Amino acid sequence: MVTRTHWGLGTKLAWVATPFLVVAMLLITATLWVSWQLDGGAAALNEAGRMRMQGYRLSLSVSTADQPAITQQVADFEASLALLRHGDVDRPLFMPWDDALRQRFEAVNGDWNAFRDRWTGAGTPALASLRAETTVLVTRIDALVSSIESHLSRWTAILHLLQAAMMALTVMGAAALLYTGYLFVLEPVSLLKRAIERLQAGDLAARVNKITSDEFGTLAQGFNGMADHLQSMYQNLEARVAEKTAELEEKRERLETLYSVTTLVANAVSLDEL
Repeated sequence: MVTRTHWGLGTKLAWVATPFLVVAMLLITATLWVSWQLDGGAAALNEAGRMRMQGYRLSLSVSTADQPAITQQVADFEASLALLRHGDVDRPLFMPWDDALRQRFEAVNGDWNAFRDRWTGAGTPALASLRAETTVLVTRIDALVSSIESHLSRWTAILHLLQAAMMALTVMGAAALLYTGYLFVLEPVSLLKRAIERLQAGDLAARVNKITSDEFGTLAQGFNGMADHLQSMYQNLEARVAEKTAELEEKRERLETLYSVTTLVANAVSLDEL
């Protein structure tokens, strides 16, 4: 014997809504994570772009032999490199590392070490090649910035895709909930309403034919039971009325016969006539 599982209305609605809720939570989590990556990458992009200005300023300080400025600008450039290498979770700031980006970062670091040792150490060479070497360093930094921008463009595209998926999920969820509301709530209520109207109109055979396994199914079963009871009572009442009517008809016939006999006796004037 197969046992039928009885699902309540709340359980049915929960089963319909839970997948959409889970997918929505996953999409929201992914969106927040991508937004975090974009924030960290944008901060890294700004820091890498600032290194270009630092390189030009350092080149200008070297050309003017401003040693205090050179010392400070070297420290600033080193701090920017360390910040890009290790990141800063509090800001947030972190590089979207991959093999190509790591190679470009190491290229910038190598060119910087060569530039620093050549122009800020003892025995500064002639300034004729300073512009060309500064251009090489800044070009390396530009390549690093372009690589970060490429990563941010991909993360932005992913963010737009997640947003579009959330919009589609919202539309699908709304449609599913509307259909579920009609299937599990509006349709059973409509069937029960029509059965009640037929019963009120005197149709004691009115029944709810579609019985669900939720609370509306319980109401429909109760209505059908009540209708069965009313129909049974009405049929018993008809039988009793027919029985009483037959008894009254028999008594009426007896009274009519008795009245006829009484009239005959009253009108007879002799025993022979009677």
